[in-house]
Amino acid sequence: MRENLSGRTRRSSLGTMKGRPKGTKEKTLQAVEAVQLDTLPPSVKTALEACSPLQQSFVTMFCSPAPYGARGNATLAAKMAGVSGTYSKIASMASQWRREPQVRKAIEAWMGAFAKTGIELTQELADMSECNLGPFLTKDKKGNRVLKLPADDAEWEAHKHWIKAVDVDRSGRVTRLVLHDALAAKREMAKILKLYIDQPPINLNVILSRMSDDELVAQWKKARLDAPDNKGDQPTGALH
Repeated sequence: MRENLSGRTRRSSLGTMKGRPKGTKEKTLQAVEAVQLDTLPPSVKTALEACSPLQQSFVTMFCSPAPYGARGNATLAAKMAGVSGTYSKIASMASQWRREPQVRKAIEAWMGAFAKTGIELTQELADMSECNLGPFLTKDKKGNRVLKLPADDAEWEAHKHWIKAVDVDRSGRVTRLVLHDALAAKREMAKILKLYIDQPPINLNVILSRMSDDELVAQWKKARLDAPDNKGDQPTGALH
């Protein structure tokens, strides 16, 4: 595998980092030393300045996507920020920081500044709806179609987020490839475009013993006329 295939990351919140953290076991504050506050959006910079250096590192790790950050895992974020000790100690410190007003504001500011817009999400859904095996198929010497990972960097960057899971053998040959569900993405797009029109059922409750046939037919016709958009949908309900 070339890299994490969990999906596209958000707009890079770590674009100003000088290097990737070497591991969660490090006790240094490498992350906060590497992130330059002056390059962050003003709202994020102001919020982080109200935090201690260790809290700044915690917020950075908490809000950043894997493999650079903890992706919302508070305990892991505290560990990556430099908190050492037992798991319970690290979890306790993370929980304490999450309750600190300045830390909460810094997280909210970071999330707000780097969150995806509705347009970006719609564009990504539209892209995911085009998932297909085309870019991942090639022909062997016998002319049989076989799985492959794109060798061209541009093609790889364009299609790697379509991959949900992949297995390769020791020779590097792809033995299994699972793509994200294009049909599911199309359904979400249809919802956004409001292509689904939910017509509420017509409930017609009548007491047959108290109504003549003519009265029953009249009630039925009235229910149809009162239906939303007067589509003429057949009423459903219980007859007593």
